[in-house]
Amino acid sequence: MKIYDLKLNHEINPIVEDKNLTFNWKLRKDESQTFEIHQTSYQIVISDEKNVIWSSPDIKSSQTINNQFEDVLLNSERIYFWQVKIRDNRGNLIVSKQQKFFTKACFDEIRFLSSDNESSLPIFTRDFKLNQRIENIDSAVLYISGLGSYDVLINQKDIQHDQDNLVEILNPGWTDYHTQINYQAYDVKSYLESDNDLKIPIGKGYFLGKIAQFSNYEDLFEDNIKRPLLIVKLIISYANGQKQVITTNDIKDWKFYDQYSHVDNDIYNGEIIDFSLKNSKLKSVIEPKVNQKKLQQNLTPSHGAKAYEFLNQKNAPISVNSYQADEVISNVQLELGEVKLNEVQAYQLIAKDNTRLLFDFGQNMAATLLITFKSNTSKPTKVKFKTGEILNDGRGNVEEKTGSDGPKNSLHHRNLISEIGGDAKSEEVFLTTDNQEHTYNAKWTFHGFRYVEVESDNPVTVKSIYQVPVSSLTTKTADLKTNNSQINRLVKNIQFGEQSNYLSIPIDSPNRAERGGWTADAQVFAASGLIGFDSVSFLKNYLRVINQTESGFAYKAIMPMSFFPKLANAQASGWSDIGVILPWKLYKFTGDKRFITMYYDQMDNYMHLIGDLDSEKTNYDDHIFGDWLGYAPASTPFMNLIYRAYTAKLMVMMSQVIGNIENTKAYKNLFSTIKSFIQDKYVLEKDDKFTLLTKTADDVDKSFQGYEFVDNSETGLLWFLKLKLYANEKQKNSAIQVLQQVIENKGQQFRKNMPKKSLSVGFLGINVLLPVLSEVGLDNLAYDLLLSDDNPSWLLAVKNGATTLWERWDSYTKEKGISAEAMNSFNHYSYGSIAQWLYKNLLGIKVDPSKATENIIIAPEIDRSKQYNDQTRITSVDGSFDSVYGLIKVSWFSDGSKLTDLKVTIPVNQSATLRLKKIDAVNLNLISECSNFDYYQIKLTPGSHSFKNNINEKDHTH
Repeated sequence: MKIYDLKLNHEINPIVEDKNLTFNWKLRKDESQTFEIHQTSYQIVISDEKNVIWSSPDIKSSQTINNQFEDVLLNSERIYFWQVKIRDNRGNLIVSKQQKFFTKACFDEIRFLSSDNESSLPIFTRDFKLNQRIENIDSAVLYISGLGSYDVLINQKDIQHDQDNLVEILNPGWTDYHTQINYQAYDVKSYLESDNDLKIPIGKGYFLGKIAQFSNYEDLFEDNIKRPLLIVKLIISYANGQKQVITTNDIKDWKFYDQYSHVDNDIYNGEIIDFSLKNSKLKSVIEPKVNQKKLQQNLTPSHGAKAYEFLNQKNAPISVNSYQADEVISNVQLELGEVKLNEVQAYQLIAKDNTRLLFDFGQNMAATLLITFKSNTSKPTKVKFKTGEILNDGRGNVEEKTGSDGPKNSLHHRNLISEIGGDAKSEEVFLTTDNQEHTYNAKWTFHGFRYVEVESDNPVTVKSIYQVPVSSLTTKTADLKTNNSQINRLVKNIQFGEQSNYLSIPIDSPNRAERGGWTADAQVFAASGLIGFDSVSFLKNYLRVINQTESGFAYKAIMPMSFFPKLANAQASGWSDIGVILPWKLYKFTGDKRFITMYYDQMDNYMHLIGDLDSEKTNYDDHIFGDWLGYAPASTPFMNLIYRAYTAKLMVMMSQVIGNIENTKAYKNLFSTIKSFIQDKYVLEKDDKFTLLTKTADDVDKSFQGYEFVDNSETGLLWFLKLKLYANEKQKNSAIQVLQQVIENKGQQFRKNMPKKSLSVGFLGINVLLPVLSEVGLDNLAYDLLLSDDNPSWLLAVKNGATTLWERWDSYTKEKGISAEAMNSFNHYSYGSIAQWLYKNLLGIKVDPSKATENIIIAPEIDRSKQYNDQTRITSVDGSFDSVYGLIKVSWFSDGSKLTDLKVTIPVNQSATLRLKKIDAVNLNLISECSNFDYYQIKLTPGSHSFKNNINEKDHTH
């Protein structure tokens, strides 16, 4: 048996802040082990470089998750190692590999340094000698932070570039720097020599760039002028117990110089490099006019906030074309005409006649560029590498700024402009006066793109160009494949959307002049995000970000605060409620109560801020956001009540988890008050007809985005059923019937200008749509919506060639072309919240570590509906989920009405409950037709299980 995926406080190699520790690990069999095996006891051991520092007792338990210990006393500013020793049921001792972790730094007496603002990339530098021989070093830990984004080189080696070609970028990450500045820790022992050269370049990052234009960080400085800041503490421990400490307090030992060749770097705009310019002379560093004590207090260990370049996964283009920008071919069907693409074999750009090179990487994603090029002349040359998500289709109006912004086949740029953040040039610009070959990796920025367009004022040759993925997520934990290729593409689109938008914090798109921490997007997708990638530590970091801000417990619409305050600081239902929703999601995924206890008081304060607990009245904004971009939304005042009821219900359950009896009662009463109010105001039962008055009860017409409110909105009905706001079973069944009729929309009876079997939800309905349909027995309808490819639907984008999820249902349609709306991202993850249904219902893996029993349930819900469009119905699924307990696999086949083949693999040390509908259990020969129950249930032991219909048995392959 092997021990793997060890986590301390849900992280790998974390910085430990306190003496309360949580240990997790997973187990798997050796291939040679065919017998049943499980853990019977465990012991945790913590060591330094020489000795055991702490160990737990040998604990008789099979538990591998949330093994928590309090009062583990460790020294600050140290490297430690932990491992787990377990015994199996055969008496064998199995010992894990040692896992490194750091303890927190003390910055109380360490001061920040700064430079002037003469260049966009000052490089801080200092030399130092070791006090003793290299072989006498026990450990060397570098703690570093700053404002701006930084890299660290020791003796010309980048310590943020690991052996797997994973490169950290944009440290310290994005927080509200008024209250939180992340710091990182590095084991730098292997980088040190007798004489050492330390260099730290600092770019603009999230602090100095355009992305921070509304964040008011100027007020951290007495003269209201932002400057890059740096703080460093390097602790070298020798074998004889002596220490050598290098810090930014040694102000006379530090210098900086300006890298003038780096003309500019900006997250929105990109980078400008002039290879003809040299570096400045060394200058003295500046002690900034800031409140040093306040900034020191803001320093916080980084948890899951790092962003990485994946150089090991860099992508070459799948095609290269050229076109003449000034040769636009007229076309009566295309208002803006088109340009002719010519396939290019060698990346030779001849600049005369406005020639452009167009690279297609085949996949939209958040990425940087790695470029090698040379000018074919010694004349001063300017080369631009512009990024974009899509190509124009030639339909649009330039003056009215609708649709395409150029001829067909040219690069579309307008959707990179944001009403909030302005323009994003999203390009790399190079200036050169030689014909030498230049290679550059633009890692002080990132873009969201599939295409790169190159233009130059002189002939150049692009030797190579790569799209280098960037993300804070390094490990995919779930995957599935069906017999429908477009559903398989949807799964990939969700994965790329998550990777692209989980970048330091959850952002709303990696492409335009926004990229902000919109909180509704984050909470709506959280359950799906946790399944898709190992993202617990990432969301744990974001939970701290939203709780450690100047607004205190007043959660907001955009966190950290960016863009103009009217939007960023809004108390909006579904947005600012993230502070209550995210802890619950993390608790349900991990089973760790500390996600609740750590922020319970802030959640409670927030609930009081939104309104009195004995009243249905709320302090949410009645006009902003609502069911964002839903085609037929419920009124925003109604959605305010829905989210007030939802958060009240969550507070009931979280109060019960931590044993707060008084608050349990208070929040139950709040929920009951809202339920009664909704029954009185929004429920109409007349002539035996049920209507949910999600428009007329509030006497409002349109949403914030201009969509018409409707009664019986899908989102309203879904939440009405999810929260059990119905008065009785009859009313529940009536609501289900109306929901079914609205979705089926036969003869456009309920929604004019919308197709049959149509979803009409927006951001606040998308994550509950399919789960609620399955919960109320409408699995077939859920599958029908999954397989819809009309407007709106998930597969409309796939059918139109999407490689990520879109912000709008109609970001592009063949009938209308590119959406006329400026706000139109083609890499936006919110609609990917369908993933939780795909894995829990379609695949059938339900995992809940928070429960006392039945932590793993296998219950696939198969597609039994009839084909109604061109989409192939789902008859086979093969997938897996690497849960907190280990890898779970499920594979099934059906004949369109019942299961014919089911394979399940349960991880070592666990058991599961298999739950099947009677029709499936009968067909798999598990029970007889005369059995008098609707569901069949058995316990599955660790290992692989196979169930087949032996009649007309086929050898299925996926």
